[in-house]
Amino acid sequence: MTIRFLATLAIVTAALAATAASVAHAQAGAPAPAPAQSPAQSPPPTQPSSPGPAQSPAPSGDTIYSPGQTRVAPPRVVREVKPGYTAEAVRNRIQGRVRLQGVVERDGTISSIAVVQSLDSQFGLDQSAVDALKQWRFQPGTLEDGTPVRVLVNVELTFALRSGPATQGWPAGFADAPTVAGAVEEAAEVQTPRLRLTMSRPAAWTRQTGVTNEWIGLRSADFTESISILRPDTAAMDLSGAEPDTRVARLVEGMRRVLTSSQVETIATGQVQASPDVVWVWSEFRLASASDVPGIPENSPIGARHGWLFARAVNGRVVLVQCSLLLPRDLDPAALPTRVQQAAADFAPIVKSISVEPMTN
Repeated sequence: MTIRFLATLAIVTAALAATAASVAHAQAGAPAPAPAQSPAQSPPPTQPSSPGPAQSPAPSGDTIYSPGQTRVAPPRVVREVKPGYTAEAVRNRIQGRVRLQGVVERDGTISSIAVVQSLDSQFGLDQSAVDALKQWRFQPGTLEDGTPVRVLVNVELTFALRSGPATQGWPAGFADAPTVAGAVEEAAEVQTPRLRLTMSRPAAWTRQTGVTNEWIGLRSADFTESISILRPDTAAMDLSGAEPDTRVARLVEGMRRVLTSSQVETIATGQVQASPDVVWVWSEFRLASASDVPGIPENSPIGARHGWLFARAVNGRVVLVQCSLLLPRDLDPAALPTRVQQAAADFAPIVKSISVEPMTN
């Protein structure tokens, strides 16, 4: 069965007693002794004073506030990042909730994240939740006068496995591949086993090299789209016809191991009979971070990655094709479907042009 996950993310509560009162108490020492009075003088009569309004101490940079106790407007989420399942957690069918605690800083970032209620520390789901929460952004909590302050919050992330049938056909956006005008032919060979790969690329795309185990690499003119075809590896499969959903799920799980990040969200999986003797098994995925992409620095404007993996068998070897779309951090969520659809239309004719054949001489 194809396995997907649904991450339900919600801030449950924000609770921590304000430290302002204790700070004020620590600063209030014993009253200074009254000056000595001469016997000829009588002290002036003490007049009762009317109580004035209580004054709140000015917030310090290290004070952590509680919205419920100090009348602080709570932080508001402005960007969520979903955590991803690890392959080991999928295999062990781990589901449930991770409860995290952290401090929303005055700049809207979150720090001091700790696991309050663990779900899975063995197979990586706890760490996946922490890594995702680090990328959240907030409108910070504020005092009544609008001053941003630090606020402690609790965040609960839910991991749930869902099963569904594998798609029979190409991924969304790949079925109607346009013809590439002015296509350039690319070819590469391997000697063990003796296989030859040919494919077509748009003239504006360039060939790239340098990735470990890469057979052919291509990238678009603006560097936001790329295709990497890995060198054939031994395959314990023979994709010569339609496979049952359970087998597709196992194949997809193996394919995902090329994605080094633990924050992988599987969007869809499937298989397609591209020709009488060629069957592709595929997976569409999303990564919350593009930090694992070679050459992308941590401070890059690239914020996430959307992509597709395709695998087929040739003479007992598997050929793996990875299509990647890099997404900017400031991309309007409403524009995401259109951008993904455009990338699918760019990748489709290239993927469909791939031919891998044994060399006879």
